Amino acid sequence: MNERARHFPLFDSLRAIAFLAVLTTHAAVFANLEVPSARLAPFYARLDVGVDVFFVISAFLLYRPFVAARVDAERPPLTRSFGWRRFLRVAPPYWLALTVVGLWIGAPSVFRLSHIPWFYGFAQIYNPDTFSLEGLPQAWSLCVEASFYIFLPLWAFGMRRVRGRTRAARVRAELIGVAVLVAFGIVYNAAIGPPPGGRGMAPHFALPAFIDYFALGMGLAVLSVAFEGRRVPAPLRAVERFPAIPWAVALLAFVAVSKWIGLSYVLLGIEHATGAQNLGRHLLYGVVALGLVLPAVFGDPRRGVVRRILATRVLLYIGMVSYMAYLLEFAVMVQLQRWHFGRFAAKTSPYMWFVVAAAMTIAIASVSWYLFEKPILRFKRLVPARAVERGEATLEPTAPAAAAIGSGGR
Repeated sequence: MNERARHFPLFDSLRAIAFLAVLTTHAAVFANLEVPSARLAPFYARLDVGVDVFFVISAFLLYRPFVAARVDAERPPLTRSFGWRRFLRVAPPYWLALTVVGLWIGAPSVFRLSHIPWFYGFAQIYNPDTFSLEGLPQAWSLCVEASFYIFLPLWAFGMRRVRGRTRAARVRAELIGVAVLVAFGIVYNAAIGPPPGGRGMAPHFALPAFIDYFALGMGLAVLSVAFEGRRVPAPLRAVERFPAIPWAVALLAFVAVSKWIGLSYVLLGIEHATGAQNLGRHLLYGVVALGLVLPAVFGDPRRGVVRRILATRVLLYIGMVSYMAYLLEFAVMVQLQRWHFGRFAAKTSPYMWFVVAAAMTIAIASVSWYLFEKPILRFKRLVPARAVERGEATLEPTAPAAAAIGSGGR
């Protein structure tokens, strides 16, 4: 592990990659590129894996302070400061985006009195009447994230009840717990099968369906704490020295899920997949997400082509504003469609959907970050955090500081 082991500056770029992946799969639908006649259609359809990359990132950054406190026998993060920071980062921007988009593109269901608690309370996936494409379609993932925020402190509290006299014993207990969560997630997905479509899809979009992805991030958090300042085992040394290896594995898994298991070229929840195909997709998505994140956890952020890519200022900046960009990208494309942008794209190139949608979304998200999101984060000081939290990376963007990677962090 390097001297910046607790900061992980490359994670902003991972957020950018996850956001751009989701935007691309949505833009491909508007550009009519997710059809069998389109050569790259299988790959566009499977870029929704970006959502699962977000889950791994969240779990790693949020669980690491809890693990560090337990493994090193320190006082754990305060639940109230954890909850307050999560609220400030997630809720106000989401409420703003939901309200603006609801009025902008017209989503009357969002403002129906009986629906407001569900939409604004991160709970629309649990009500068949609000589980729809109105408002922010991609907000289903925020419902999952919100439930994980509730689950995580409870899980950390439970793990602290598992006694371990030595540091190694506590690390071992943490890894066993992570393995249990991974196994549970896989068994759960095998049991529920593919999404049925229409009503009754909540089990496929609730936390248990993604708990193994979160567990992968939690497992990385455990390993990063366990080997902080220590010599890592051979497999992790390979990641440190050759970060292209996990990315190559991720690419291979992405090709496999796109081309080799027989999935159709449409988004999750719409296509008709067999139970085996659905489980295969789920497992391969986990490999993709894990492979992408690994080089940002282990190794010097200044070494290797992969890390130099992640250290580029453009990716770091997009990652900084990626939350609001993720919330707005679909609405931007709906507006472009209303402006008959498809006619322009048909005369030039369908890929103009990707370029223009990304540019507009990032521009709007930049305004939101500097005028709304960043000022709100100053209120996190109202609820003091313990030292173990202050010394760790968080889910708040760090791109401005990370831009100094290339100069050695000075």
